[in-house]
Amino acid sequence: MTQIEGSFQPVDHFVELYHSATYIDGEREHHLKRHIHRGLQHYIAPMPQPRAGTPDPQRLAVVTKFWHPDDPIYCGFGRWVGALSRRYAVDLWHIGTPTAATDGFDRVTVLECHGGQMDLEALAGHGAMAVCFLEVGRSLESLWLANLRLAPIQMACLGHPVTTAGAELDYFISGAEVELGRGAEQFYSERLVLLPNAGLELSLSPAGDLPQSLPPDPLVILCPWELPTLNHPLLQLLHKILRESRVPLCFRLLVGASLNRYNDYLSCRQEVHRILGDHFELLPTKTYPEWRSLMTQGHLCLDAYPVGVPWAIATALSLGIPAITLEAGAGITGPVPGYCDTTNVQNW
Repeated sequence: MTQIEGSFQPVDHFVELYHSATYIDGEREHHLKRHIHRGLQHYIAPMPQPRAGTPDPQRLAVVTKFWHPDDPIYCGFGRWVGALSRRYAVDLWHIGTPTAATDGFDRVTVLECHGGQMDLEALAGHGAMAVCFLEVGRSLESLWLANLRLAPIQMACLGHPVTTAGAELDYFISGAEVELGRGAEQFYSERLVLLPNAGLELSLSPAGDLPQSLPPDPLVILCPWELPTLNHPLLQLLHKILRESRVPLCFRLLVGASLNRYNDYLSCRQEVHRILGDHFELLPTKTYPEWRSLMTQGHLCLDAYPVGVPWAIATALSLGIPAITLEAGAGITGPVPGYCDTTNVQNW
């Protein structure tokens, strides 16, 4: 971020700054995000806004950038959209071109970004009464759109299960069994709405590719942590686990595309090696089938923070792999601990 004439302006990697706010300091997450939203709102205010049509109470729109096969968003919300479409006309507003099936949608609108600006003319006259943002914060475009008033009712969902703390959103849609019960609303700036059960149903393949057995030495601990969740405090925690373990350990760090985005694979590897020595594997971009195959080759899964739907936990459980997550209050301010409670997952 840079400050120009007393207000914040977006610069390169703006979404990483927003995304990192959750993991820098849980106590200051809301404060940081409010400043980021104000800066973004100031930046986009002079830009043309779409002309909405008359809101139709039977029409709602779903906003995402990740309606692609094997993406957690598609696998997490496919059945959710199908259920909605049986009662409402559901439109898809997709950032870029979707590659997964869109049969369940009434209309599909592709949103493009040109010259640093979103082209919103395609939304003119859309007529949606409500807009559901599936994963606010996983892309700059989602942040941009979430700071506009596109419909009378605007909601965030579990695709990125943390509060926006300041966007133009009225509700956060979660699940009664994945929140921590009384007091859960303190984690959200939006009004918390709890659907039955987990709030969504992940579409996962059966555990047919799980190996019959794994060598006990070393004990492979899966860490599906993208940057910035792969941070110094967690590495120090892994070092403590390594130091106190009675058996040889290997931490398999599944970092996805984040090292490509930040362009710092070598520096990250050097820092991890300084703390963990040779007791780790640092694995960058993988397709979901490759990622899943690597998950089958571990004994335990440590899920550090809520990034995307509870995908790492759900995948591990579908493969019969025990999953462990941070306890609420130790960096988690969303529904992941509750999700673990419903599946008998152990806290750290």
